[in-house]
Amino acid sequence: SSTRLLDHSQSTGSQAANGRRVVVVGALFAVRAYIDVLRMRRLVDLAEDSYVQHRYVFQQIQSRVRAGVARGVDLEQAGARLALAESNLTTESANLHDVASRFLRLVGEAPAQRPMRPTTLGTAMPTNSQEAMALALRNSAAISASIATLRSARASAKERESAFLPRVEARVRAGAGRNFDGVPDQKRDTSAELVLNW
Repeated sequence: SSTRLLDHSQSTGSQAANGRRVVVVGALFAVRAYIDVLRMRRLVDLAEDSYVQHRYVFQQIQSRVRAGVARGVDLEQAGARLALAESNLTTESANLHDVASRFLRLVGEAPAQRPMRPTTLGTAMPTNSQEAMALALRNSAAISASIATLRSARASAKERESAFLPRVEARVRAGAGRNFDGVPDQKRDTSAELVLNW
């Protein structure tokens, strides 16, 4: 029975570790969405700059063709590049919308217009492998759940092994009533016994 209580408490610990793992994974998804929003905003900015530059070049070549200084083939090539820049801008804008929607779904609110840029990972990284291992053992929900599962399995194995070991039990019984235990006129009975099973 004490083994079962230990087993229950360890399985409860395993459930808590699994709950922490769910929270950690959810947080990682939210961080990934946040970084994706930052990255896509930067790509949209670059695509807008590219479109503006290609439109300016196209207009310059167009005015040269009208003046008779440039060839029509140059204008066609600039027009194709302008169309590609516009297509890239549309694609990056759609990608930004997708990641912003994912962020909204995960976090519950839209990303800020001017979000903070994340700090570099170098400052928060462990300096050596032993420190990294200690940090992982201390903070990993998956490792905590695995340890709790292992402890539970060991407790179950000990309980199964105990069935093959000698067992000593002390039993005490007391009772009262009319014709108790089938003996006429007996009103009380008290017994104590020591039982050895193997």
